[in-house]
Amino acid sequence: MNTANPGNTLRGFDLAESERRFEAWWAGGVLDRPPVRFSIATQRQAERPPLPESTRERWMDPGFAVANGLAWVAENDWFADSAPIYMPNLGPDLTGTLFGCELEFGADTSWSTHPVASEEDYERIAESAPNFANPYWLALEKMTRLSLKAPGGHLTGITDLHGSADTLVSLRGPEDLCYDLVDFPELVHRVLAVLAETNCEIFCRSRSLLQEGGQSISTTWAAFLHRGPAYISSADILALLSPEMAREFVLPYLRLEWADIERSIFHLDGPDALRHIEWILEEDWIQAVQWVYGAGQGRASDWIDIYKKIRAAGRSLQLLAIDAEDALTVLRAIGPEGVWVEINGSRFAAEQEAAAFLDAVHDLCGTRAG
Repeated sequence: MNTANPGNTLRGFDLAESERRFEAWWAGGVLDRPPVRFSIATQRQAERPPLPESTRERWMDPGFAVANGLAWVAENDWFADSAPIYMPNLGPDLTGTLFGCELEFGADTSWSTHPVASEEDYERIAESAPNFANPYWLALEKMTRLSLKAPGGHLTGITDLHGSADTLVSLRGPEDLCYDLVDFPELVHRVLAVLAETNCEIFCRSRSLLQEGGQSISTTWAAFLHRGPAYISSADILALLSPEMAREFVLPYLRLEWADIERSIFHLDGPDALRHIEWILEEDWIQAVQWVYGAGQGRASDWIDIYKKIRAAGRSLQLLAIDAEDALTVLRAIGPEGVWVEINGSRFAAEQEAAAFLDAVHDLCGTRAG
C-alpha cells in the first residue's frame, strides 16, 4: 500500500518500508531512522455521512461510524510512518459488555454501568461464558467487516481491548474493586481467570476477522505495525495498587492474556503507575513500553531518566512528544535505537516543517541522503 501523492514535498506512507522500521524498533534497533508518526494541518474536508439523531446512534450505527471514520482518514495526509488507520471503537469498557455491562455514550467517549454489586454477581460471572451476541459486540464486528471491505488503502485496527483487571473495573467500579481485593480475594481471582481466558478469545476472534478480510497486519489505537499477532497491553488500575497487589492480581493474568502474541507494547499510564515499572521491565513478553506522562506533567524531555531506564532494560519505547524540538531533545539524550517517535501534542503547520523535522532525525542517525 502506498498513499503517496506526486505533488507532496514528503513521500507518502509506504507500508513495506514502514514495516521494516517497526520490526527493527520491536527488536530494539533502528533502520535508517526510527519510526516517526505525526500529523500536518490540513483544510481538506471529505464528504461526511448524514448525522444520526442521537448520540447513541452515532456510536452504534456501523454504517455511519465507518463512513465517518474513513472520512477522517481521507481528510488527512499520511507521511513517514503515520499509517492511515481506522479503528472500530465503542469505548474503553467494551469488553465488560460480554458479562452484562451496558454502555452510555458521550460526544467523545463512553462509560459503563457497574452490574457487579455483590458476591453473588461475582459468582455469576465466574460461571458465565462471554456473550458475543450482545448488541455492542455485534455492532463492533460489523464495523470491522465494513472497514475491511471499504476502499481507500487504509488499515483496520483491532478495537480497544482492556485486560482482565481493567475489565473487572468496568464491571465493579474502581473503589469497590479495591475493597474486594482485600475482602474476598479468592473470588476475585476466580473472576479474573475467566476474564483472562475471555481476553485471549477476544484477541483471537479479532485477529481472525482481520485475516478473513485479507489483512495480516496487527495495529490498533497505538498505531504500530506488525505482520502477525501484536497488541498494546495495559492495566490502568495500576495507579490504585501497590506493586505487591499488582503482582498478585494483575501480573498473572497479563501473562495469560498475552502469552501467545508475538509483539506487545505496555501502556504505562501516568505518574501513579511508575511505581510498577520495575516488574514491568522484568517481563520478557513485553518488548516495548508506551510511557504516557499525562497532561500537566511537562514534556517528554522532562522524563528522559524514565526513557533511559526503559532502554537500559532492553525494552523499546514509544516517545510521545509535544512538538518537534521536544522529540529531538529526547533523541539526542538517549539515541535513536529502540525509539518510536510520535508527535501527539501538536500538528505541523505545513509539509515543509515536517520535512525539516525528518531531516533532523536522519541527521541524528547519520542517514540523511545527500
